[in-house]
Amino acid sequence: MLKAALRRNAPRDVVVLSEKSVDLGASAPEPDVLVVFRASFGPHTSVYRPADVHLAIEIVSPSTKTKDRKLRPVQYAEAGIENFWRVENENDEMAVYTFELLPEGGAYAPSGVFRKHLRIDRPFAMDVELPEITW
Repeated sequence: MLKAALRRNAPRDVVVLSEKSVDLGASAPEPDVLVVFRASFGPHTSVYRPADVHLAIEIVSPSTKTKDRKLRPVQYAEAGIENFWRVENENDEMAVYTFELLPEGGAYAPSGVFRKHLRIDRPFAMDVELPEITW
């Protein structure tokens, strides 16, 4: 549902994807949702450079808590990915934690926590109701 909302609201210069990887050198993690610049998009491209990525989203599950909360934000920030979101299940409701790369790079600053309603202006404007979830 979040991916569909992103597609409806995304500007024309980006593409919303899933099941694609980010080349971080020693590893190539696959965020649950990836927003890449349209100029770098290819229908047969399965791995993107960090510079091609506008937003990486990880959806936390019981088996990925440590990776999604601690490891991935560090990896993505160090690679220079400008925006990172972490999506959590909080009492069967979606919570979206948003982060922006600090101006000096290398780490993220939290930019918001959204429950029930996601209203943002960066990385692009969105105003959507967040659904109840069952995972």
